[in-house]
Amino acid sequence: MIKKILLFAVFLMFIFVVKSYASRNSITQCFNHLRGQSYRTAKRYGLRAVKKHSHSFHAHLCLGEAYYKLGIYPPAINSFKKAISFTNKKNRLMIVYNWIGRIYSNIGDKKNALLYYNRSLTLERKLKNVNNESANLNNKIAVTYRKKDNYQKALYYDEKSLALARTKKDKANSYGNIGTDYFDMNNYIETIKFIKKALILDENIDNHYETGEYFLKLGSAYTYINNYSKAKNYIIKGINIEKRIGNKLMIGAGHLFLGFRYLKKGNNLNNAMISFEKAYKFFKEAGANKDASSCLNIVNKIKKKLY
Repeated sequence: MIKKILLFAVFLMFIFVVKSYASRNSITQCFNHLRGQSYRTAKRYGLRAVKKHSHSFHAHLCLGEAYYKLGIYPPAINSFKKAISFTNKKNRLMIVYNWIGRIYSNIGDKKNALLYYNRSLTLERKLKNVNNESANLNNKIAVTYRKKDNYQKALYYDEKSLALARTKKDKANSYGNIGTDYFDMNNYIETIKFIKKALILDENIDNHYETGEYFLKLGSAYTYINNYSKAKNYIIKGINIEKRIGNKLMIGAGHLFLGFRYLKKGNNLNNAMISFEKAYKFFKEAGANKDASSCLNIVNKIKKKLY
């Protein structure tokens, strides 16, 4: 009898170990697919991980990142906030606050974006015990100024971030941010110059997630300087990359930029309307309701002109 119970206990332990390994393996697979830029697969493993390990910080973090990369923001925020409830470590909270800040920034909620960016920034300063001496720290400071529409200050800190950047990825990120600063200041020639620098570096390291967004930004900048041929080529390139990734927000942004190009060129209201309708659809799916509402308003105005 004792032998039978012992054997059964060993069997139960084996089952427990297998389940535990499978759970940890789901988290590992989720992060591996994030690194491999296979975001749909990462989401699938992330969902498995949170189901098996509902109290795991890393499971909810990875699932949140997967949703973010796919441009699906309501469940991303939910996952990140769950991750917060399973840790009190400052270095982990710093990361999650930054992710949440980025989401709120992307959906146009400046107030909450600043709130979470500042939380992340405060923790990073405490942890590093330095005063503005890291590329990442300067990048976060720049973001807070950008959200306050203080683009000169944002540019100042992004340039500091570039000077401190050591990897191709960090340099590309800084170039991209500087390009964004110039775009916000209506200096589209400088925008194109710096976005192209970022694009070259990111293509060099196969960072498809950023290259898609950079193509879209280039297309938008070319629209503003009335180079409609280049604008269309870059925007379509960007949309195609974002479709492969599955990022709903950026696919929506691409169609928005394409619609604006048609409007600015002034020769095809019907194509403009179709583009804005597509942008509306993807923004709604991403949870970017303000952008979706703006697109719907434009569609309705175009319809009045057409019909």
